[in-house]
Amino acid sequence: GRKQAFQILDFVKKTIPGYENAFISAMPASIGVRETRRFKGVEQLVKEDCIEGKRLKNAIVRKATFPIDIHNPAGCGQAAGNNGKNAGTAERGKPYDIPFGVMLPEKLDGFLFTGRCINASHEALASCRVMIIAMALGAAAGAAAALAAKDNLKVRQVPPERIIEILFPLKENCHG
Repeated sequence: GRKQAFQILDFVKKTIPGYENAFISAMPASIGVRETRRFKGVEQLVKEDCIEGKRLKNAIVRKATFPIDIHNPAGCGQAAGNNGKNAGTAERGKPYDIPFGVMLPEKLDGFLFTGRCINASHEALASCRVMIIAMALGAAAGAAAALAAKDNLKVRQVPPERIIEILFPLKENCHG
């Protein structure tokens, strides 16, 4: 990460007018963690869902979109398409939907997992772990928890359609 930061600084200084004297004044003691342990959920988001733009009638996050952002561990650029000479580029897909089941543990009641620990493959997580999608997942988890408490249900018993009614109250914002 530090090596890449200096590569980016060099690029900015050479190519963007006004940044010729730019410098890095400080760096954190450790870099941000992008991926940690995940659980086995009722459903899993996979790379193909992100690339193909999977659409779901009962989606709790709709039209999520971000490239599959897997940094090249050997240096600059992205891992996809990297051959040692070419820096690689992030794979881009179509806007995709995320089902409620990616937050529900397969065997454990009373829990919802959201943000970067949803049940997603390594590649799918590289797209959905960004803040705007994590915020949408958090809103869905909050709505599900509120409905479960209100109706005295287990979280897994909350129908996704009820979550959708809260998150997408205007029919014109919905698809399918």
